[in-house]
Amino acid sequence: MVTVINKKIEVVNYPTLPYVFSPPIKTNKRIIVYGDSYADGAKQHYDDKENPDSETDNNVHSWQHFLACFLCAEVISYGVQMASEQLIYKIHNKTVGEPRDATIIYHTIPTRADRFYNQPHLTVKDYKVWDNLCEEYPTVHLYWADPLYKFTNGVSFKTDYHLKFANSEYWAGLPIKKKRKVDERYRNFSANHMTIHGSMLLAIQLTRHFKNNLNWEGVF
Repeated sequence: MVTVINKKIEVVNYPTLPYVFSPPIKTNKRIIVYGDSYADGAKQHYDDKENPDSETDNNVHSWQHFLACFLCAEVISYGVQMASEQLIYKIHNKTVGEPRDATIIYHTIPTRADRFYNQPHLTVKDYKVWDNLCEEYPTVHLYWADPLYKFTNGVSFKTDYHLKFANSEYWAGLPIKKKRKVDERYRNFSANHMTIHGSMLLAIQLTRHFKNNLNWEGVF
């Protein structure tokens, strides 16, 4: 397999991107992930290294880690905690030429202000340009909030694992039909706002998509 050097992206006051989730058995498959804290890897890894009380790198509890293992694929994360749609779009544009076999974009609240560069909200025209950029590779759009634009390139999934398997009272207490409590046994076995149960279920959902629709091989 040819070694690919991942393009480094610097975001103000943030660890260098990307963070790479490497599978135990490597293949030539590469998935590039974009998004906010639901797709983060770099900040979680940095915080765990800097925290003397941290006993593990919590990225091992991330859905991206499980996806890398299930598909034996390298998962390259350009996720940024508290990223706006504008920033996700900007990072995607900067790395759109990077080689990959698939793209996953974990979209955020479309009205979120950009705290990093104070960029204006995306317009419909911006989304259409972004949509066209998703044409080259198979793309999965994940949403934890309602979108303002429906992408024509790629498939879309709404996720609620952060509600069903919340790792904090904030997510468990959101005004949804069924109130939930944080399972204290797994509070610290979590990443991307969900416990390992939610992470594994999301990774399984994505693995099935890649196997059934793109004919990828997996470990199950």
